[in-house]
Amino acid sequence: MERFTYGPLVYNTVDDISSAEEGNFYWNGFPPVGYDNDDVPIDKDGLQCLPWTSPLHPQFKPATLCYNEGIRKDIPTIESFRSWFEDNFLTVTDRDLAFYIVRWISKQTDSPEQEALFRKFSRLSVEDTIDTMWPELAENAN
Repeated sequence: MERFTYGPLVYNTVDDISSAEEGNFYWNGFPPVGYDNDDVPIDKDGLQCLPWTSPLHPQFKPATLCYNEGIRKDIPTIESFRSWFEDNFLTVTDRDLAFYIVRWISKQTDSPEQEALFRKFSRLSVEDTIDTMWPELAENAN
């Protein structure tokens, strides 16, 4: 059976419970059969196999925003992304969460945040973007 993934998620479903140790995210709906235009796994009915409450979902609505000096916009806080991962027993670092925030901003089509991200950081790597937006997470920070 094909193993479906999305970001850090490796799907387990009721259909492949025998290989559950290979995955880290249990999906109790219909199993994924493919991917949609956002690369989110979809089921046989074309429905996404990712809850909107997940900060990995492009339509996620963060509860807490904070002004970020690097991008000069209000963006989700690292903490606003953390709880979903903890609730799903997934281990992530602050740097991982920063990456998911940058990714989420990049998927907010035609938003001021996406425009600022692309305008300010289009020539930087994701790692350098994270270092600029969150200097406290810089790889070489003391």
